[in-house]
Parts: sequence; C-alpha cells; structure tokens
Amino acid sequence: MEDGFTLLEVIVVLAIISIFAGIVGTVIGTSVLNAEIDASEDRMGALKEALLSYYADVDEFPTATGDAESDLADLVTDPGVTGWNGPYISEGFEDNEFVMDAWNRALVYAHTWGTASCSVTSNGPDGIPGNSDDMAMTVDATSVYKRKADRIRDELEVIKVAAQAYAANNGFYASSIDDLFGGGYLADESYRRDEWLSEYQVQSNQFTSYGPDMAPGGGDDIYPY
Repeated sequence: MEDGFTLLEVIVVLAIISIFAGIVGTVIGTSVLNAEIDASEDRMGALKEALLSYYADVDEFPTATGDAESDLADLVTDPGVTGWNGPYISEGFEDNEFVMDAWNRALVYAHTWGTASCSVTSNGPDGIPGNSDDMAMTVDATSVYKRKADRIRDELEVIKVAAQAYAANNGFYASSIDDLFGGGYLADESYRRDEWLSEYQVQSNQFTSYGPDMAPGGGDDIYPY
C-alpha cells in the first residue's frame, strides 16, 4: 500500500475545512453584528434618558431640523431655553458619538414641536432607511408632564382651601396669590409658583396654572381637581 492521500481524499478534506471555515465565519460575523446592534441600542437608550431629562426641565424636546448632530447638541450645550440644566449626556461618549449608531452613521431624530414625543432611528447595518434591519425608538414624555401636572393640582387644592377661607372672612374672593400670603392664609412660599416658576393666577374665582406656555386660555392650563 502506498503512503499519502488520494486526490479524492484531499478533495474531501478541503471540502470539510471549507465547511468549517464557513461555519466559523458565519458565527463570528453574527457575533460581531449582534455586538454592533447591542452597542447601538445602548447608545439609543442613553439618548432616551437624556431626552426625557431634557424634557422634564425644558418642557419640550430639542427642535428637529433634520440634522441630528446639531439638534441633539442641545443635550450637551445650553441652547438658551428656559429651564435647561444640562449637560444631560456628559460621560461615556467622545466628540458627538452619542448621535451616531455603531456603524458610525448619524441617528435620525424626529420631533413635532408642541408634542410630548419624539423618535430616534438607526438605519441599521445596511444603512438604508425603511428596511427590516432599522432600529426605531419612540421617546414618550407624557408621563413626565403628567407628574408635573399632578404636583400642581395637589398645590392648587391647598391654595383652594386657603382661598375659600379668605373669601369666608372677607366676603370676596382673593384677587391674587399675594392676598393669601399677606393675610396669613398661606405661609409656605413653595405654593406661590408652579413648575414653570409662574405665580398661580385667579380665573373665575379659582386659582390656576397657565401651564408651560405661561399664557391664559391655552390647552395646557391646569386647574384644581
């Protein structure tokens, strides 16, 4: 018997090696892809928390102009809006990395002014919008506003009791929050202003908050329970 491999044996061995190489390559490729997806989700998750914190302070999301890098820079640099108390993203990112996905492509940021939601989207591994590998995230701040409104209504209930006592003693309703403080019906200064640092105002014999737009008659006015 002659030593060595026959041509058929060599072909079989090469085929087996090729199959294993393909399997290993697929496993490695899948592992890398999953790691990139996880990294993108982590960035988007951090961005969501930052946007919610921004909304809690400013009562709006950053303006969407179509340039996410510019729009979301408001999370790091004060754009000159009332209530800004950032930076909201300060660690774990270099340059403007937080507005990029793991494939170093800019995230897509969308927001309609005056609404309590926005969205952040990555076009996924292929970088093509509208495909099944896109990663989309909606940031809903309705609960943030509701918590503020609930705290204001709790304060307005206390003010309502004080105003009723004022009216009973004086025969007429208070004309401003100063009447309640001046007469000793309220002592805690925290009941003077709402979450937007505006004094509570009298409307139709009840105290109210004009809401984030700080103007009477808007749909965001807040009344006692």
